[in-house]
Amino acid sequence: MATEEEVKGYIRRFIEDKGGVHKDFCIGISTSPPTRLSQHGVREDDDSYYTYASTSEVARRVEQHFLDLGCKGGGGGGDEDSTGVYVYKRNDHTEP
Repeated sequence: MATEEEVKGYIRRFIEDKGGVHKDFCIGISTSPPTRLSQHGVREDDDSYYTYASTSEVARRVEQHFLDLGCKGGGGGGDEDSTGVYVYKRNDHTEP
């Protein structure tokens, strides 16, 4: 499980590699990022990434950091066990 700075770095590099415009991406937290990505309509061949933070508090801070930078997402999701942080590039078939 990764530290806050490690998770931020992983996600920052993913966004930069896929175009670098935060508003084109959605971020969230979950206990099961693959399941949550599927619920958002993300397909296996879509541009998505997930990793696990050391704690749910770290995951929430990372999520809020990228929401503040312009990524889409709801914030406040997940539960006290949600250490997975996921991000995907928004597309016609994803929600949001």
